[in-house]
Amino acid sequence: MKHYQNQLWALLLCLVSISCSNDDNHDTETPSKTGGEGTIQLSGPDTTDVGTTLTVGDVAYGRDDLTGIEESIVVVNKGATISEERATGGPANPENLSSIITDDKDNGFVIVVGAGAVSMAILIDGTPYRYGCISEGSTTAFSNCESFDFDIPGKKMVFSNTTVKNTDTGSLLTLDGTVTWD
Repeated sequence: MKHYQNQLWALLLCLVSISCSNDDNHDTETPSKTGGEGTIQLSGPDTTDVGTTLTVGDVAYGRDDLTGIEESIVVVNKGATISEERATGGPANPENLSSIITDDKDNGFVIVVGAGAVSMAILIDGTPYRYGCISEGSTTAFSNCESFDFDIPGKKMVFSNTTVKNTDTGSLLTLDGTVTWD
């Protein structure tokens, strides 16, 4: 679990640093019920390491307690769940990692989408692969990802040739697929 939790913390911290209002007035209500489904197809050079398919296990919308952004989703792999309990440590706090529950500590993924950005970590046999993109251009660490539709009223996230950049190697990974939530 430690590897998985370290990657989630880094992922959430990364998204929060891209665009997060430092609003300390977070309410203490329990976030909306989690639940979701979907499949994301991957293409690019890194698929030899991370595979070609991500199968969604759980999605939580509006978890500003985890991401720092109200209009965001946290997506985890099949076999993992996101606790419905509101985290109390503040956005991107390592104490909140208990919100992700998984039996396989060395394999899985976490995707965070919000505020025009996608940040994700894929963990394969304990090795992390971190990716990100922002819709407002690109940075050294992230690519420009204008090709995704984050449809909050429709409760779906559509990746359409969405390119994310490996933050360590610069390799590009393309995402295609739809994620829905309850």
